Amino acid sequence: MRKQIWFGLSLILAGCVTPEAQFAPAQRDSMYPVRTPPGQIELYRSQSPTKKFTELGAVNACCSHDSNVLIELLKRKAADVGGDALIGIDIDATGNATASVIRFE
Repeated sequence: MRKQIWFGLSLILAGCVTPEAQFAPAQRDSMYPVRTPPGQIELYRSQSPTKKFTELGAVNACCSHDSNVLIELLKRKAADVGGDALIGIDIDATGNATASVIRFE
């Protein structure tokens, strides 16, 4: 009986996924130094910034139904790749978020 309980519990735990973010660069070999901390990454959901910018790539965060967690994951990844802001932020009902990472000129 105990083996069955532990087996069932291990199956449940194996289905749990840690929230994370992935980045897909717009250009293959381009790298930018980090200059904006995650807490200062600007967010643009539907409008574009008035400043000139370069799009660095797309970022995707998954596996959380808490939109604040998803936004923080996006911001951390954007900061890691040298971004200054996120545009076109989209959060869906399945616990995924996407955005484009940009860098101001």
